[in-house]
Amino acid sequence: MRRIVLVVGTLGLMVTAGSTGAEAQRRQGYRIGNVNVRVVRGDLMKTPAKALVTPINSGGPGLWNGKVDRVIMGTVGTGYHQQLNRKLPQFGDLKTVVARGTKQRGRNAFEHVVFVGDNLQSSLKKVVCSGLECASRAGFSSVSMPAMRMGVMRGAVERTTQDTMNGMVQGIKRYAAKVGASGTVRDVTIVVHSSQDTINALNTALGAAGR
Repeated sequence: MRRIVLVVGTLGLMVTAGSTGAEAQRRQGYRIGNVNVRVVRGDLMKTPAKALVTPINSGGPGLWNGKVDRVIMGTVGTGYHQQLNRKLPQFGDLKTVVARGTKQRGRNAFEHVVFVGDNLQSSLKKVVCSGLECASRAGFSSVSMPAMRMGVMRGAVERTTQDTMNGMVQGIKRYAAKVGASGTVRDVTIVVHSSQDTINALNTALGAAGR
């Protein structure tokens, strides 16, 4: 079987006979400005990245009961959230805090956490962009993110799965346009635990963003 290699910008796409360019792009990732974006199904804690970017209510510990918060605290303890707690007076909607940490073998594949205040007052586009800008100021080159507002916050702002995932992708696009070549975050991995509908919505949004 003859193999054809297509290189688009700095993102190489491998295409084999019987495979469409769209299918290959989903496997390899998408390019938005200077940012490579991948969608993976798996465990957020075990997805390699310099930092995890995640939204969180700015109201304090009593409201930190989302799935991602529970997974972080249940896997590596409360250290990241304790750092955020100490900075609550400066925290709020769309505000960001970098909580520093280390990888723990077999437990988490990232070192740091970027918390983004999300009180369901702003569009997801702004939430994602704020988190990526913070990660860039901190000098991080790669980040992972959960599929946001798909748990207990589903439907609170964006009404459909597609609208929500469009918001995530538009946030990445806004970040890429704002920072240009000066941004340090060049690799973004969006981690979906299991929902194929969410993965499909992300691929649709990413495919449209690249046009």
